[in-house]
Amino acid sequence: MITHDAFYPIRLSQFMAPEQIDERVDWEYYDEVWVGEGYIFTDVLQLERDPWYTRAISIDLIDCPAADLILSRLDLPLRAAMGQAAVDRVLGMPRARERMVADRYSVEYTVDTPDAYTIDCTFLDKGGLVWVVILVRDDVFAPTR
Repeated sequence: MITHDAFYPIRLSQFMAPEQIDERVDWEYYDEVWVGEGYIFTDVLQLERDPWYTRAISIDLIDCPAADLILSRLDLPLRAAMGQAAVDRVLGMPRARERMVADRYSVEYTVDTPDAYTIDCTFLDKGGLVWVVILVRDDVFAPTR
């Protein structure tokens, strides 16, 4: 994982053409209001109260054409269809696991080096990893479930 200082300036427009990107405003997530850029279920978000710093990136590993580029920039060696055991080897032991609907579940990890992040991974029962959410944990935002 990259440092917070390298994470904060990331924007979706660094990976995709402007005509592919939708603006996100008044986006409610983790009991906060966010702004930023999105493409279907991929988002690069900043807190509305602190819009200069990206603190949340969600990546749809199936439908986002820039998914691998974003993961590479984050120095996060995850890929679509990875099984949970492979993700555990990259991110460590999960902190929590939650079944969302009949065919998928979400696993929460915490990463503390080089800086603190919460990483949520959604897995299909048949298909592996499909969605990743990376949240900065810092003195301005500390995500809680």
